Amino acid sequence: SPGFGPSVASPMLGPVALSPSAASPSLKPASPGLIASPQLKPSIVAEGEAQAPDLSGLYSHDGLLDHEQLTMAIYASQGLDFAQVQGQAHSFLQQMGLRPHDMGVVNIDEQGNTLINQCFYLSLSRSYLGHEANWADTSELALRLKRAIEAAVLEERPGWAAQDGEDGNEAMAFADFLPLAMKASSAENAEFNVLAQLSVCILDSTAGHVEVYLGSKYKDLEDESVKAQNLVLLWYTPGHYQCLVNNDHVGSKVMLTYEAFKETLCKHGVVYIETLE
Repeated sequence: SPGFGPSVASPMLGPVALSPSAASPSLKPASPGLIASPQLKPSIVAEGEAQAPDLSGLYSHDGLLDHEQLTMAIYASQGLDFAQVQGQAHSFLQQMGLRPHDMGVVNIDEQGNTLINQCFYLSLSRSYLGHEANWADTSELALRLKRAIEAAVLEERPGWAAQDGEDGNEAMAFADFLPLAMKASSAENAEFNVLAQLSVCILDSTAGHVEVYLGSKYKDLEDESVKAQNLVLLWYTPGHYQCLVNNDHVGSKVMLTYEAFKETLCKHGVVYIETLE
């Protein structure tokens, strides 16, 4: 995804720019634990010394680095304790009054066929629409977002198309493909325009940080209520996505702008990895 690269930030430390991350979408299956090899700029550690993560010992395959090893290397370069940050993510949910809400893994395509491994798209749709949306609307938007994200990925990565005998329709989706779709806009594709106006924040239950994907048009939104509506919060556990909701009986939508949510992350000492244009 040219022009995109995540940056690691914490309440006390400056960002570290990374080059784009990429893995295979719901198209051609690939290794979910691998993301693109980054080029890291020096970061500022507690002692004020510039230091970049040592990537020399990381496992790589076809130019991709192991995601967990890469995350730990980034944390070490920032002087952060991986285990401590991991625990902060869980306590953050309790302190914020949030909880994961499971949308399952099954959806229906345009022909009425059953699709599995759809938790990412279903959670994305539910978090955006909120608790007042019915299942039919949530399911429909999830499928439309799936098609839009896949189209954006295939446009830039045509080699990732599912080959004969591979069921790309049901392959697991990964959040690393969001930047490809969130930078796109099209007069003919309403879903591209929706994605470009989102701020998607994924709290990683394993690593303990938040991965932030900012749409290219989110910062241009002027209405604070629209910015709050367009904040999408997801909870990631290995192999599964859920949406984050308020811890009430209906699982209501969290109505915060990304700027307000980011301030809350800093207040609670939660590290975030921000993908910028």
